[in-house]
Formats: sequence, C-alpha cells, structure tokens
Amino acid sequence: MGMKVLGTGVMGIFLGVALLGARPAQADAACPLEFKKLKQCASIEWISQPSTEREGAFTIRFWSKASGKPAPRYEDPKGTLVARLFMPTMGHGSSPTRIVPHETGVFDVQKLRFMMPGHWDLHIELKKASVVLDEVVLGFDL
Repeated sequence: MGMKVLGTGVMGIFLGVALLGARPAQADAACPLEFKKLKQCASIEWISQPSTEREGAFTIRFWSKASGKPAPRYEDPKGTLVARLFMPTMGHGSSPTRIVPHETGVFDVQKLRFMMPGHWDLHIELKKASVVLDEVVLGFDL
C-alpha cells in the first residue's frame, strides 16, 4: 500500500452533524465527505457508534471526486490520514486514535474515546509531515 497513516491526540472545529449520519452540512450523496483541496471523497461506516460508555470505531473509504462514485475502485488518500477528537466547549481533546489500513483506500479508525457528554468535533485530516493539506470536520452531540 505504501501509505503512511497516523492516529493522533486531539484539537477542534465544525457543528451540526447528525449522530448516525455523520455527514457534514450540505453533503453531496456522491461525495459524503469532500476533501475539496485534494479533490477526493470519502465515506464512513460506523463499526461502533460514538458513545461516552465505549470506544467508537469506523471504516473510511476514499475515492477520486472526478470519478463521481466509490466503486469499484478506492484510492489512497493524497496525504497521511489522521483522525482526532476535540471538545471545543471544554478546550480539550481525547486520547490518540488508531488507524488500521485494510486495502487501497480503506482504513479502520479505532479508539475514538468520547470521554464525557457534550459536543465533540471529529477532525479527519490529510497531512504531509505536520502540514494539514485538507480536512473534514464532523460534529457530534453526546
């Protein structure tokens, strides 16, 4: 696969995403999570829903925006995949996440720890070294 992936601690951003839908406002059905600068799309499928009582986990799949559809081929993200949580009202994050690659363009994001009730932002970042190339932020109210 040749793709470098990191799980990292936590920091903050965006509001208003439905807990089960996990889609940013004005999401396009053909591109549920759009990384506009890098012209890539992604979708997430929850393995374990966000909760204060147990760790959350999801699978994320990437494809080219130009293709207009994810199947039959996924592609690796155009940067190092990082997922981090931040609770903006409290000014803190959570423990590091773990990213497990499966196949080209498909990863599990594990160890999402929503430590307390309230609003949380999930940052899905594509990075090169310490520079964020593109980012999608999903908000959750627990």
